[in-house]
Amino acid sequence: MIDIQKYTHEISEWGTPATSYPEQELNNFRIHHGRYNRGTYYMYGIDGHIFFEAVKPLVITNLQEKRGKKWCNWMVDDPPHWRAMEIYAEHSTGKVLTTGLGLGLYLQALAKNKNIEQVTVVEKNPDVIKLIKPHLPDLPKLDILVEDFYDFIRWNKTQWDTIMVDLWVAHGVDEKMKLFNREVIPLFVDLTQRYPGAELTFHGFSSVSAIKHTSAEMTKLVGKVMGGK
Repeated sequence: MIDIQKYTHEISEWGTPATSYPEQELNNFRIHHGRYNRGTYYMYGIDGHIFFEAVKPLVITNLQEKRGKKWCNWMVDDPPHWRAMEIYAEHSTGKVLTTGLGLGLYLQALAKNKNIEQVTVVEKNPDVIKLIKPHLPDLPKLDILVEDFYDFIRWNKTQWDTIMVDLWVAHGVDEKMKLFNREVIPLFVDLTQRYPGAELTFHGFSSVSAIKHTSAEMTKLVGKVMGGK
C-alpha cells in the first residue's frame, strides 16, 4: 500500500505576492480572493509531492473571467501554481519571453533572479494588463505587449534565452490531451525552429519541456504534426 502521507506536503500558512493584490473588477475580468478549505489537494508531483494538505483554510488569489453569469479561473496562486512559477523563474536566464500575464506570478518570481537581462510579456487582453500591472515588481527592461502570441512570433526576430508559455487552461485528462495534440506540439515545433537557442517551458506540459532538441526528434515531431507516420 502506498504511504500517501509520505508524498503529501502539509501547509498551515499560505501567502504569495498576489495575496496583497486588492480585489478589483474590470469589465469581464477580476481579481478575487477565495479560499481552499481544510483538505487534501493535488500537488502534481512538484518537489516530489503528489498532494498538499491544507491544515487550515488557505486564502487563494484568483484571476477570473466572467463567461455568461459564471466567473471562471484563469490563474490561481495556490501551492502548485506558485511553486511551479518559482521553479521556472529559478531556471530562467538572459532575455526572457513569456505569454499570458495571468496574476503576474512568473514575473514576481523572476524578481528574485539576478541572471535576467530583459523580460517581455505578450498578453492579448488589455483589461488583464490594467488589473495586474500596478502590482508587478521592478524588472530589468520589462515590456508588456498587447498582442496575440501567435501573431507576435510571426514577426519577432529576437533570439530569446528563455521562453515560458502559459496559454491554456485545461480541465480533465481528455481536454488536456486534445490541447496537447492540437496546440502544444505544433507550437513547440514552431518555437524550436524560430528560436533554436531558447530554453522552452510549457506550463502544465512538462513532458514537452523535457524533450531534447535533437534533429532526429524534431524530424519525428514535425512529421507527426504534418500528418506523417
